[in-house]
Amino acid sequence: MPKFSGAESEDVTEFLANFSRAARFYQFTGERKTATLPLYVTGNASIWFNKTQGLNHKTFHELAEALKAQFHSASDVWLLRQKLYDRKQLPTQKVSEFATAIRRLSQRIALPKPVCVTLFIQNLRLELKNHVLLQRPNSFEDAEMHAKMKESFPEPKPVDRTDGILHALAKLRKPQA
Repeated sequence: MPKFSGAESEDVTEFLANFSRAARFYQFTGERKTATLPLYVTGNASIWFNKTQGLNHKTFHELAEALKAQFHSASDVWLLRQKLYDRKQLPTQKVSEFATAIRRLSQRIALPKPVCVTLFIQNLRLELKNHVLLQRPNSFEDAEMHAKMKESFPEPKPVDRTDGILHALAKLRKPQA
């Protein structure tokens, strides 16, 4: 069964979806889901649950809504949106890692798919971004595939010809005998 601590890095909506899937698998009744949920909240979420009056007599749906209200507020969504818009692919970061980070953040704020694709492309490293834009991807998956392909075939590094040029210049400067 999944656990939820209320940490900033955790998604309460994802936890509740995973908890519901596990409860379906174990064929929990509504009452059993309600009784079991508090056992799988830890840390800050457990403290919140234990200190909040009236939660012991709520249905599973009411408990889920209370958890969302506490750990997925409008200010949380705003902060996540800012983090998503500011997220850039790091110089050594693989496309797959960057794509996962964008997916995770956009899922947490229920960002529309076209906006997610745009943010992914716009925040890729420049050499990948330009390549992906030229491909005109139709989906996030297409954009990620094109970025991965470009990443696997990087541009060849320019050859340093400084020594050869300096040598040729030195020959030209020598007085002819």
